[in-house]
Amino acid sequence: MKKYDLLDAVGGIKPAYIESADKSKKVRKKHTWKALVALAACLCLVVLSIQLLPKVLGGRTGDGSNAGDHLLADGSSEFMSYKGPVLPLSVLKGEDQENLSVHRKILYDFYLLKDKQERDKANLSFVQVKDIYRVENTGSKRTIKFLYPFVSSVDELFFTAHRIIKDGKIIESNLHYGDFAGYFSAAYGSQKADETLNLENINNWLDFQRMLSTTAYLEKAMEVQQDLRQIPVTVYEFKDSYYPEDRQDVENPTLIAGLVFDKEKTNVLSLGFNGFATRDNDQKYYMYSIPKKSETPYIDDHHYLIIVGEDTSSLSIETQSSGGWDAYEEGNEAKRNDLEGAGAKIERLEMSLEEALDLALQHLYELYRQDIQSTVSDYRSWQPSSWEESDKSVISYEDFKELYVREILQFGVLSENPIMRYEDGSLESFDTRNAQRIFFAEFELELEASKEINLSIETYKKGSMDFYGKKNSAGVYGYDLLNHVMNALEINSTEAEIKDYGEVEIIRQNFGFDLKNDIRTVQLSDDISHYYMEVMAK
Repeated sequence: MKKYDLLDAVGGIKPAYIESADKSKKVRKKHTWKALVALAACLCLVVLSIQLLPKVLGGRTGDGSNAGDHLLADGSSEFMSYKGPVLPLSVLKGEDQENLSVHRKILYDFYLLKDKQERDKANLSFVQVKDIYRVENTGSKRTIKFLYPFVSSVDELFFTAHRIIKDGKIIESNLHYGDFAGYFSAAYGSQKADETLNLENINNWLDFQRMLSTTAYLEKAMEVQQDLRQIPVTVYEFKDSYYPEDRQDVENPTLIAGLVFDKEKTNVLSLGFNGFATRDNDQKYYMYSIPKKSETPYIDDHHYLIIVGEDTSSLSIETQSSGGWDAYEEGNEAKRNDLEGAGAKIERLEMSLEEALDLALQHLYELYRQDIQSTVSDYRSWQPSSWEESDKSVISYEDFKELYVREILQFGVLSENPIMRYEDGSLESFDTRNAQRIFFAEFELELEASKEINLSIETYKKGSMDFYGKKNSAGVYGYDLLNHVMNALEINSTEAEIKDYGEVEIIRQNFGFDLKNDIRTVQLSDDISHYYMEVMAK
């Protein structure tokens, strides 16, 4: 695996940000202000024209089309929320598959239907999937590295994490993270096709097949993280915010930091600022709400502006009694900077980009841990207790950071071609946690000569669905699998089984199940790349 070259990073980080290691600054310089700093007088004489950058919280198709009403050539549906196919066990490039006899069985178990009387209604929104392989080595003893690819997101790993079981014993695996597997599109209703404001996930199996038709996606997932220690930055840290609490008329005490910089020489990453605006390109404003004593402060009232490139020529602070940008509109200037006795402790620090991201991302990681732990506790009642034996609900901080770094360099303001969705520089705006991607669970097996092993890969799979329309009203969910991807393990035979407990109706499929006639196990053909079924409660 080759290491990223600093000049050839994902997305192409701007060379102007890179200095040699011997010039890299390690010293931290601290400057603290307790009093408010007024905006420069020249700014008070002009009327600010604020261009707001909206944050789009969810993905939807750019043209507003109802993807769920469309059938593909093989008869399967597109879904507004497509959870991706089950993918086949694969091997690393160059691994020897000679003299292997492999038989596969995939089981879809709607296990919640066993206790339907204990639920409000039949739940088909997810299944337990068992992907079972019987592998016989008819040649000499050998060790093979396998990859099990699956579609998920960081936030849903608690649900989709796999148990890999060899001959009844759980074996460990290493996880590799693929890039975001979707697209960036224009905002709904926009006529500008080149806009990249909305996140749009893949809504059919064909795109996954294209992604895995070469090894490029996997190779990228296995690359080593870029070293950011040679990139010096300036950090402005805001903490211990305050305001006069005897002011009963203060609706939402707010701090606004104004920066002036040349965007050709400087870019800014931020954390803990919930508002952003720009004026005349060089003047940027970052806003956050000062927490009241009765409120739990967001990320412990820490806020960061990370200056990459030349430092700002001007840092100005204003505070106001309400949030929003109304005070910057024509005729409302009197509302600006109307809250005296408010501010924050501000420190100016010099460090590497690596250190700066550690300062900021540790806060996001803790939020992530808290969110997942809360979500997992809600789902535990739906999962067998044995699942806790292999709980990989939360990824490590190192993996969390690696994903953020990769996406900052590929999509963010440090890229040569930043995505509009992330051009305000806010670390919170990145979709690192919720973006759909392909994960690769890597594990190694020792295959004895002329012996057979039984391998079972178990997980839970959410059904694809529509948010509105006919299939949503009827409670239809889609499940599918993809046979042909690059480096897939060569299979001699495959069968599929469904456990429906007499409560499922299949409205569209090509598996060949016939529930009325008790045909619940079928043989699959290697000539068919994609198998699918769409189900609803009987």
